[in-house]
Amino acid sequence: MTYILSKSITVMKTKPLPKWLMQRYCKLWSEFGEKEFDRIQADRTLSGDKTALAVILSEMRKAGWLRVEFDEEDARKRKYHLTPPETVINKIAGGKNHNATE
Repeated sequence: MTYILSKSITVMKTKPLPKWLMQRYCKLWSEFGEKEFDRIQADRTLSGDKTALAVILSEMRKAGWLRVEFDEEDARKRKYHLTPPETVINKIAGGKNHNATE
């Protein structure tokens, strides 16, 4: 199933990540959490993965672990937001968010 978000970015249904990709997600999550970041910041955080950065970000987006938006000032640039791990786990499990505030 495919979902279309604003600014014409397509997100696939959330699914588990392979181990190699989960390791990169964890590095990014440790650095940024839910904060917005750009490609340069991701490149610095994942040093050593420079040639694979496009693949890493694309695979995370397709799996539903990363949201991508166009920069409003420069459409060539992208802004990235990681999906919180507990949100992804709930989606994969098909459950609802069991947050105490709900």
